[in-house]
Amino acid sequence: TITGDNRMNERPIQDLAEGLKQLGAEIKTENGFPPVKVKGKLKGGYAKISGKTSSQYLSAILMVAPYAEKDTKIEISDRAERSFLSFRSNQNAASTPRIPPDR
Repeated sequence: TITGDNRMNERPIQDLAEGLKQLGAEIKTENGFPPVKVKGKLKGGYAKISGKTSSQYLSAILMVAPYAEKDTKIEISDRAERSFLSFRSNQNAASTPRIPPDR
């Protein structure tokens, strides 16, 4: 279980939780807010992520993607976050980048 102070528990994290669920994580939140219960391993695969709430959620998924069991592909659903991702991938920023597992 991951939690924090009162201010952290007021921050919406549903977009992050949904992105991680798409990649096979088992996550439960309190109506989209912390505390968060995480169980199991990140499997990888495909996730469609919105960065409208916070680019920190995209950053978090980029940081854990190499630890997934298989390749991770992330589609960014809004243009502003696509440019953020371009530094991370040698592919076209409008495409869906592939992040291989760290082996």
